[in-house]
Amino acid sequence: GRSVSVLVPDDRAEEEQAILERIARGDAIDNYETRRRRKDGIDIVGALTVSPIKNDQGAIIGASKIARDISVRLAAQETLWRSEEQLRLAQSAAHVGIWDWEPDTNQLSWTGEMLNLYGVSRPLQSYDQWRDIRFRPDQALWRAEKLPFQVQLFHPGLFFDRTVQVNVVDASGV
Repeated sequence: GRSVSVLVPDDRAEEEQAILERIARGDAIDNYETRRRRKDGIDIVGALTVSPIKNDQGAIIGASKIARDISVRLAAQETLWRSEEQLRLAQSAAHVGIWDWEPDTNQLSWTGEMLNLYGVSRPLQSYDQWRDIRFRPDQALWRAEKLPFQVQLFHPGLFFDRTVQVNVVDASGV
């Protein structure tokens, strides 16, 4: 058997010594991200969990160390971050915003560009708030008449691709 020190890259020797000192004091270390070397000699990014092992009298007699290779997870996080950054830059350049609605909670999340497009200074919290600024229910036809119905006009393309002409017939004509 070889010493486990072969799994510690040369530039991390002081770090390993500090971990051993903490264990000697009885401290546990949870999910410590660092570089380590696999048995085949390839360096990886790992998450370490190290705990002191104590005998029946409470004296520290060793340490338990679990190392998990998190290289794949970190690479996926980096890829996701780059993708999100590219999307953010494209949205900003094209002046396009995105909002996301969670129907179960009626909650909205907005990008900064979406705020600019709608001319609001802070994100709206619910779909109802968005509908109220976008479609102005206070300006619905026949709202003031207290009829059992009212008409709200939506922008072309929201539900249909053809314009609908509305003719209001009242005492003065069409």
